[in-house]
Amino acid sequence: MVTRQVAALEKELGVRLLNRSTRHVSLSEAGAEYYPGCIELLERLDALDSRVSGQAERATGLLRVSAPLDFGLMYLRPAIREFLSREPGVRVEIFFEDRTVDLLDERFDVSLRVGRLPDSNLVARRLGQACIACYASPDYLAFKGEPDHPTDLSDHQVLEYSLSPTPGKWRFQCSNRDVDQQVEWRFAANNGRALAEAACEGLGIVRLPEFLVTDHLAQGRLLEVLADYRSDPLDVSLLYLQRRLNPAKIKVFADFLIEHFQETWSEGCS
Repeated sequence: MVTRQVAALEKELGVRLLNRSTRHVSLSEAGAEYYPGCIELLERLDALDSRVSGQAERATGLLRVSAPLDFGLMYLRPAIREFLSREPGVRVEIFFEDRTVDLLDERFDVSLRVGRLPDSNLVARRLGQACIACYASPDYLAFKGEPDHPTDLSDHQVLEYSLSPTPGKWRFQCSNRDVDQQVEWRFAANNGRALAEAACEGLGIVRLPEFLVTDHLAQGRLLEVLADYRSDPLDVSLLYLQRRLNPAKIKVFADFLIEHFQETWSEGCS
């Protein structure tokens, strides 16, 4: 039935909307332009229906959220209980994953991201900043010595975050300017907590957001190195699509998180 309806629409428009093969279906160039326009029209219709029925100012429905695994578990998940108690008409579904999702194609309402944001048509609201520094275990430093300058990393074992946009290149602040240092990593993983644990076990020097190693620092399992050459902090941002009529659930969630993080998130590097 869907195939027939799509074929009828293509005939009416006079263009192919889908590229089809025996194993795969994808949007054509025309389809890629047509689809988001249809989504926008449907959302505007839904918003208009809600306004007419007096529901526009009430946050209701399912809110689909994408969040980085570690940051989401440590900071977002504990905040959800309060949000749900404030907004009884909203259901929340969170996907904890470190990849960058496509909000439109994957039908997410909002996404939390830690890091520099590429230019896009998304609305970005900053929640705070994550400080970035290098760490190693006392045992490792006793064995290999402590680096005094980023160039000394060539003599050390390095642990790398494999989802980094610039793997093998670490950026430091040296004399008020950015300096990129190439590193040869010995061990890589796509999860920050796994890298922190590997550093605690003496596998090498790791470069991570400070919030991932707070407990390890307090327990003496990790020590900061190259403290005079920290990296620029990374923004923690909430992203959502830029629409003329965004559902109330998105607005109240964004406002809640900004308020919550202002109260709970300590900005600035210690």
